[in-house]
Amino acid sequence: MLDNSVRVHSSATFYKNSEEVVHNLIRVEISGNSYTDQAVVRFLPEATAEFDGAYDAHKLYGDVPEAAQIYTMGNSELSINTLPETNIVSVGIHGISGTYTLAATEINDLNFVTLEDTKTGIFTELAKNPYTFNLATGENEQRFKLHFSTLGIGETGNTTANIYSHQQTVFINLNEKVKGDIFIYNIAGQLITSKPSAAGMNEIKLSNTGNYIVKVISKESSVVKKVYIQ
Repeated sequence: MLDNSVRVHSSATFYKNSEEVVHNLIRVEISGNSYTDQAVVRFLPEATAEFDGAYDAHKLYGDVPEAAQIYTMGNSELSINTLPETNIVSVGIHGISGTYTLAATEINDLNFVTLEDTKTGIFTELAKNPYTFNLATGENEQRFKLHFSTLGIGETGNTTANIYSHQQTVFINLNEKVKGDIFIYNIAGQLITSKPSAAGMNEIKLSNTGNYIVKVISKESSVVKKVYIQ
């Protein structure tokens, strides 16, 4: 049962019972101390990164200290966050000290949905496993990030690797059971760094601003993508 923290004042309808499938959506739930709370991230091309009254809902907090509450960040704390296509969304957890679990209770048309715990450095594929963690009262609430692949209804999910950049970091998320060699070149074609036999989520930090070419070579295929480092 959802508590008062997910009540919204918005025309968004993602919590209503319906047989209609909402595409490009993830519903993330936090549980602990016999309470649960949820937040929704959805992608629509007509949405913006700002607050959209037709699509978004502000986070309204309950008054039970033991009930941890989850929100995602647009330009404010949101329980429903509808965005144009993006690769990373910050997730906040508001609660007292304890042990909690984050799980995806619904994922539609999204591949490579990965939860990053920036405190522990652990990445978890939410389509496969929940993530259990310890929270301390007063610590940084926004310690989590959701990583998303390129969107598309009806994608098969057979892409070898999802490659993107955020600020000064290149992320290379290899598909399940795939191992590949990662090579990063500058725009002049000079090899900057490499990582052999990589698997899962990989983070590579680059110090210089500019465009780079990322190549992933596996037994199955080769993937090449240009990224920009801020």
